[in-house]
Amino acid sequence: MAQSSTSDTATKANGLLDRFQKGEVLLALRMVNKPLALLETLNAGLQARTATMSGMKSAVNTVMTELKELREATVFESIFTETSDLITKLDLNPLAVPRRRRPPARFTGPAAAHHAESAVEHFRMAYFQLVDGMMNNLSDRFGEGSKADLQDYQKLEEIITTGIVDQDILHKYPEFNTNLTAFKTQLDMFLHTSKATTIEGATRAYQNMSADVRALFPDVKSLLKLMLVCPVTSCECERSFSALRRLKTWLRSTMTQTRLNSCAVCNIHKLVLDDIDVVPLAAQFASRSETRKNMFGNFT
Repeated sequence: MAQSSTSDTATKANGLLDRFQKGEVLLALRMVNKPLALLETLNAGLQARTATMSGMKSAVNTVMTELKELREATVFESIFTETSDLITKLDLNPLAVPRRRRPPARFTGPAAAHHAESAVEHFRMAYFQLVDGMMNNLSDRFGEGSKADLQDYQKLEEIITTGIVDQDILHKYPEFNTNLTAFKTQLDMFLHTSKATTIEGATRAYQNMSADVRALFPDVKSLLKLMLVCPVTSCECERSFSALRRLKTWLRSTMTQTRLNSCAVCNIHKLVLDDIDVVPLAAQFASRSETRKNMFGNFT
């Protein structure tokens, strides 16, 4: 493509070809491969409908442990050695120290700026900065110094899953400015009856109870409602809005609200839709009018 013509496509292809012939591009791709794979797996877990704050923190701690193991110098040396052999095999541009640049004095101060003396040292620092940045961001969002709202949510979650009442956190919510002794009694009886260990399990157990039994747990109901209106993850509803953007295009500007809702439901629940037999649906569609019968015939 780079040698085919002088069009914009050929120019872009020539730029990509020039990049892909550099050894440092291959090394960079191999350096980010495992760390990004861990983060992608973590993202999929954190976006689950049944995600809980305690479970999310446990998943983050597991990924943090794996990232710490990837930060070892032996791991980078293995990546560097394998990539160097692959660069020689593919006849790419060899790895080298980039041109030295003098950073602004406000960043370095009166001391001289540090410059790597070899390619191994230069790319080792870049690899460590990459892994350290990932761990620092995870620690800032989910660590002990994370936002107070997340910590409050986890404490509320632990109340419904462990049965241990935290009076300090309950006093922050006007829904629970009642007799905490009665709330503790309701919570113990509810957990003994439902055997729930997660928010989803407690919600399902409460919904399956009869109306008379649910009347025994008014404070537990308030806590469950509070947990449901403040979900741990909003990824599912955000994906619904993304799907809506793909459905309501400029070419479909005259689509009515009823049809848009139907298209959105079909898009969101496409796995269920794939299992539906389309022959009865086509037969029903064709039987709506004589024109359709003459055009499509009978579906059997």
